[in-house]
Amino acid sequence: MTTTTPTYIIGPDRAPIMPDGSIRFYREILTADGRELIGREYPNEGYCWFNLNRAALAAGFTHDDLIRAEESARDGRYDAVSRARVEVEAGAIPAPAARVHRSSAFVKAIGDRGRASKPDPITAQFRFIVRMAVACHAQGVPHTVAWDRHESAMRATITATGNIPTPKPLPKAPKATPIADWKPAIWDAVYRLDAYHDAATNRMRPGFVIAHSCGLSLVHPSESGELGVTEHGGDEDIRQRWLVTHNASGLGFGLTLNFKRATDALLLAASFPVDWTQPADAIKGNAEFRRAGNTVIATFGKGFERDAAKRKLAELEHSELERAA
Repeated sequence: MTTTTPTYIIGPDRAPIMPDGSIRFYREILTADGRELIGREYPNEGYCWFNLNRAALAAGFTHDDLIRAEESARDGRYDAVSRARVEVEAGAIPAPAARVHRSSAFVKAIGDRGRASKPDPITAQFRFIVRMAVACHAQGVPHTVAWDRHESAMRATITATGNIPTPKPLPKAPKATPIADWKPAIWDAVYRLDAYHDAATNRMRPGFVIAHSCGLSLVHPSESGELGVTEHGGDEDIRQRWLVTHNASGLGFGLTLNFKRATDALLLAASFPVDWTQPADAIKGNAEFRRAGNTVIATFGKGFERDAAKRKLAELEHSELERAA
């Protein structure tokens, strides 16, 4: 039985990535030794390869010839995606166009965000803009953030080009944990004539003081100079009416607590990165000072005091997010 010697073989499948992101499928037609490219065969709808087979049969080849051609090319096959990547790197086909991402978010003025005591929170879309900007900055992706006025709100638009990163959640502020190794006793208090600053009379008043090394103190106001005795000789509960004050100035947080809660409030304030040993004027401009004070009030204050402190903390967070953007 005489068979026709094949004059070509079917080369490996290819799947190059086109500039628009699509994948173009075809397979090569090689010489019998597999060294030279004769042409390319593209699939029809349904990705069938019958055109090449039909042309070969019309030229006098048999089905056995086609099977042997497939078998002879089988050893030269490899992953089409890997081959496409090699072609892109070698410049045989153009690389895909750079990806572009664009997102916008609106931010209303604080006065337009609901009640002054409890404004509407920042939208999730605006937080996404900030997160995307942080991710692009961290990975070196070219990006721009543009601000423009849109009616009564401000619009922030981020445009990133290249390998678009996946934004991660914004890091949360570390939760303050009180320093638990300080356990004062009421009997450790020392009487001082300038124990604290009285806002009503605008002068220093006497009381019993327990100082902490961080620069804060626990103060129990007393005019009599005796624990448990009022200025008129009556009895009082020494566990009540304790203040948390700043040693250098005598100024307090505006809280009057029992001894246990006052101790916890002092330790909470001491956990913030604030140098409480400095004069009051030197630390008033510190953002951590404002965060510490409002956190203490939001934790240990009364109802209306807590709401006001939480609102100030939200405004502080909002201003920091705007500076970051």
